[in-house]
Amino acid sequence: MADSNILALYIWILMGSLTTIVSSRNIWDRTRLHKSLIDQGYDTTVYPGSTDSPLQVSIQFSLAAFNDFDENAGRFAVTGFLIVEWRDERIAWDPNDFGQISSILFPQSRVWIPNIVVWNTYDRVRPFGFDTLPVRYNHSGDALWEPGNLFQTSCDAQIKKFPFDEQTCTIDILPYGYMEDEINITAAGFDLSDYNKNGLWNIISTDISGVQRNSRAEKKLMIEIKFNRRSSYHVIHILVPMLVMSILNILIFIIPVDGSNRIDYAVTMLLTLSVFLTVVTDTLPSASLPDISYLSVLVLVQMMSSSLMVACAVVSLCLGSHSTLCLQIMTSVLKPFMCFVTVPESGKPQLPNPDSKLESPDSGNDNDSNRNEHLMETQFKSISKLFDYLCIFFFLLEVIIANLVFFVATNIP
Repeated sequence: MADSNILALYIWILMGSLTTIVSSRNIWDRTRLHKSLIDQGYDTTVYPGSTDSPLQVSIQFSLAAFNDFDENAGRFAVTGFLIVEWRDERIAWDPNDFGQISSILFPQSRVWIPNIVVWNTYDRVRPFGFDTLPVRYNHSGDALWEPGNLFQTSCDAQIKKFPFDEQTCTIDILPYGYMEDEINITAAGFDLSDYNKNGLWNIISTDISGVQRNSRAEKKLMIEIKFNRRSSYHVIHILVPMLVMSILNILIFIIPVDGSNRIDYAVTMLLTLSVFLTVVTDTLPSASLPDISYLSVLVLVQMMSSSLMVACAVVSLCLGSHSTLCLQIMTSVLKPFMCFVTVPESGKPQLPNPDSKLESPDSGNDNDSNRNEHLMETQFKSISKLFDYLCIFFFLLEVIIANLVFFVATNIP
């Protein structure tokens, strides 16, 4: 029993020794490979292309996060990775000569990498990666480089349909300093498998393609991201309250004219709407190019409409106070609608005669005087009621048309 335990111990010691020897052998082979590839005259400033054909550089974009889109500043920011592949035949070897090593890593500062930059950057042009970022090579010389970055580019905001707007922004990747006959940059696809969704913006579609840069013999890679705003917040906190307050404003003309309640309600609603629209204005994009938003126009229309309602409330109060001047003016203005006004005594449409003079009590009996006063009061009430009905119809129609035009203009499904 003791002999078998000793034998097992010898076997474990032998296996550990062999593992150490193999591991040391792999390290030595890797060091030898590194020296034979890099330390024997490799120049990082010479690109690995030939005069016969351009170097093929393939780029895939992997989106990780949607950081921000500033409509006023025109700044688009996302976090992503570039998966860049090319072939450098200077870094190639036979795995049989180096312990079956099929791939190796080099820091990017020790090897040639394509000098790619973001051409439409918002801030300043920066190189990709950092000195110690590894570049993986396989034994045939194929290189794989995966630099990550915060991509900030300039992008003109299309805010006309806010908050139902759609934006299209691009990231232009350019092999800076290289002509098209030296480096041919190609698109390898757009990857969204690692993307974390954004709470404000929703990505609709993506595209990546190689395009010619103006008339120069340079080719750039254009990464296009199309996205729209998640509008639920703005609908609940802006559009719905504004519509409700606009309808509440119309209730001014349902309040009886007697007393000052109508004016108090009208002024209160005007101030309430003014404060609300001031808060709303802070959330609206302030950019004026290329266009202002339809919502800004709708806010202006509702503000003007509320102010006009206060003016109409003052006119109705003036009619309620039996002002002869108001009666004269409103009789002329409302003449086309007088078919809706009837005098109880005749039962037929009749225009009030604001120039008629009430007879003095001394010139006739008291019954005639009371009858004239009653007739004049009836005329005032009829005109006032007609004016209220017209205001309700007009402002309700205005609210419906204004909001309907806004919804149609913004193409709300």
